[in-house]
Amino acid sequence: MPGVSVIVSLYNHGRYLSQCVQSVLEQSHPDLEVVIVDDVSTDCGLDVAHDLQRQDPERVKVYANPRNLGVSRTRNFGVYKSSGPLLAFLDADDYWRPDKLEQQVRAFCEDPALGVCHSSVSIDCDAQSARWLAENRGMDQDALARWGGSFDAFCREAVSFNQLDYFRRLLVSNNICLSSVIVRRDVFKQARGFLDGERCQSEDWLLWLKLSMITRFRALPEQLAVYRFHHESHTARVFMGEDFVFQEVRSEIVRAARAFDPVRFDALFAAARNI
Repeated sequence: MPGVSVIVSLYNHGRYLSQCVQSVLEQSHPDLEVVIVDDVSTDCGLDVAHDLQRQDPERVKVYANPRNLGVSRTRNFGVYKSSGPLLAFLDADDYWRPDKLEQQVRAFCEDPALGVCHSSVSIDCDAQSARWLAENRGMDQDALARWGGSFDAFCREAVSFNQLDYFRRLLVSNNICLSSVIVRRDVFKQARGFLDGERCQSEDWLLWLKLSMITRFRALPEQLAVYRFHHESHTARVFMGEDFVFQEVRSEIVRAARAFDPVRFDALFAAARNI
């Protein structure tokens, strides 16, 4: 079975990093490497990363950006420094179930034409974060459960999707969690990776949309990844903030996807409108 390179972008989540990386090293699929790239954290993150490397130097690699480069460049650099034919992405505050890679690698072995495999996720929100969510975002536990349930609902529906279905749905919204995804290296390269340079609040959404233009996806309905929700998470700070305007971000994503390959985008867009 092919090897997997797990790219962990790190910025000020040092207190979560050990659980994140250990969840990778304890996977039932043994052929893997962890590439941690620190984007100039100001907490203990880089120290924790080096400790993890010392404990397992064969499988854990650590790099540090010379200056803060942002999450897209950080992930792209991690891919550049990795070697596996399959690429998995894991945010430093998230973690995995023990059989996550095994199930997804099996999917790639069963379908050589598969380019992307993702799963549903469960939500980890502690009591302190739940209080912050209610007090600052007006979102109670039921609302959080509905938000988390959107990943389940999408994956159950996407089990029967074809490539055009993914493109059509990703034009509208994104229910694919980055920490659940594995991508073939060759199609990641064909999609030119994460957007590097321009401002983009949803760099993962844009990558999924570009990938839906060039390759097949497969959804696994099992909750194989755990998304940790806390008050410092990107979702809490940006997507649930008062300044976030969904339609502006969506328009930015669609414009960038069309710029990637206008001819293919327009053809798929026309086909999607006729469904």
